[in-house]
Amino acid sequence: MQQRSLVGGVSWNRNWSDRFETTALLYGSYYLLNATNKDLFTTQQQFQENEVLEDGAKVDSRFTFSEKIKLKSGYQFSEIGIGNTQDVNIPRFRTYNKEVLHTHSVFSNVTYTPNQQNTVINAGVRASYFDKFDEFLIEPRLSIHQKLGNGFSVEAMGEFKSQTTSNIKLQEDYDKAIKDTALSVEKMSLNLDGESSIDFLVSEESRKSIPDTISQMSHWRNEDGSWNHKAVVEDGLRLTNFDAMIKLAYEQGVSSGKDGIIRETKNVNLNDTGSSAQPTRSFDRPVYEDESVKQGLKVRFGKK
Repeated sequence: MQQRSLVGGVSWNRNWSDRFETTALLYGSYYLLNATNKDLFTTQQQFQENEVLEDGAKVDSRFTFSEKIKLKSGYQFSEIGIGNTQDVNIPRFRTYNKEVLHTHSVFSNVTYTPNQQNTVINAGVRASYFDKFDEFLIEPRLSIHQKLGNGFSVEAMGEFKSQTTSNIKLQEDYDKAIKDTALSVEKMSLNLDGESSIDFLVSEESRKSIPDTISQMSHWRNEDGSWNHKAVVEDGLRLTNFDAMIKLAYEQGVSSGKDGIIRETKNVNLNDTGSSAQPTRSFDRPVYEDESVKQGLKVRFGKK
């Protein structure tokens, strides 16, 4: 894992009088995180990259009405860009998403010191507009600081704060992409060996339900809400070794009745069912249709 960050800015300050001054600030920051995860037991590698770029401008003014009352007001514009890349080699999968959020804010704060800095009261408000969501947000704040003497003091604070990113939009885009892709998958081809394969026709009902299955994965959770780590690991193993399992099952079918050959296979336990089936082999390609349980599983054969 590698992390990089860069921060910079430039400011300008001007005192117009003993009571009034202004400050202008331009700033920018860049953050990059690269991470690679390698499976020790397979050749699967997962690469992730997160990139955050923020820049903006801020102008504020400070006006002194008296020794007890001071006012600070200003305007701030910020632009935040968030990019996420995910790349997996097995199964081959790559995504890249980038969202940009612009925020316009105005703020004002009054400082009141009634008794020679022993008591300091700050009251302010910040109003922000997020153009991506077309939404306004008001954030009031209040703080009171009181000196007690002998180096002791107390402070009470209350404020509303928010942190806005475009993660919600990214999740919506991801869900939509999953649904659109699921509806476009009409069949899956499973290679058995160099000469035979199976085409599994996916029903419309399955294509509509698979996005909810992916997002929920209810069997990954126990009844108390904790993670069912065994179910997660088993599903990962099924995905990683699915092709090998299909080929192994096919070879067992081809070698049906040849117990000696099957028992020599390392990753299989053979249960004696007393079957008298004889080995068969065909170069026709069966096509399975995923329909309701009541109708059963239909098979159609065709030349490869």
